[in-house]
Amino acid sequence: YGCFISPVNDESEAYQIIPPAPALFAGASDWSGNNKYIIYEAVTALPSEDDVAIENSRIILLSAETDEQVIVDEGTSPVFFDGTSILYLKSDGVYHMTYEMLTSGTDPDRILAFEEYEATRRSRIALSPSGNELVVSNPDSSKFMIYGVFAENGTLSLSVGNGFTQAAYWPVFSPDGTSLAFINASDDDSGVTEKVLAALDLVTGEQYVVTDLSMYADNHLSLGAWTQ
Repeated sequence: YGCFISPVNDESEAYQIIPPAPALFAGASDWSGNNKYIIYEAVTALPSEDDVAIENSRIILLSAETDEQVIVDEGTSPVFFDGTSILYLKSDGVYHMTYEMLTSGTDPDRILAFEEYEATRRSRIALSPSGNELVVSNPDSSKFMIYGVFAENGTLSLSVGNGFTQAAYWPVFSPDGTSLAFINASDDDSGVTEKVLAALDLVTGEQYVVTDLSMYADNHLSLGAWTQ
């Protein structure tokens, strides 16, 4: 139900953090660059296959030093940007919030608006290791976009890069930032959904299949990171 924290080499020291009400079940998470905070998502209703509304998800900031938690906003797929601010999805776009904005009660900045579709809890963002590129995947709308990220005086902006029409889930960057891995779903000629672990070379634009995942149920599939 909650968020588990554990030393890498000593699982016996693991302990569980329960999300604050009204959140019930913890989901995707990210560590801050200084390892002092964890940002994670948590749903506020019993999970079901048809429940994909972001309105039923919350962004929660957890202090790894004190275990204190605060609900940041309604949203999903949170990641840290440059160690001092947070990026996350709402149904109408990508949002940016700094610690100062959070403590002062200032509304977050929407740095990307979704004009022709809405994001769902299956939508994801991924930030490159350099912080210069942002991937936004909206599989329910078959949208998969790569943006350039520009930061100036604490304000972020995005420039449109490559876009793909495909249902891509759980995008993650390679450690060197030159490739992307994701779970790709598509229907074959008979209408059967095929699922594969795919990779995209961001230098050449080549996309290829790593392995077949069709034998796995959707709720058993996710990508957390590309580690080496």
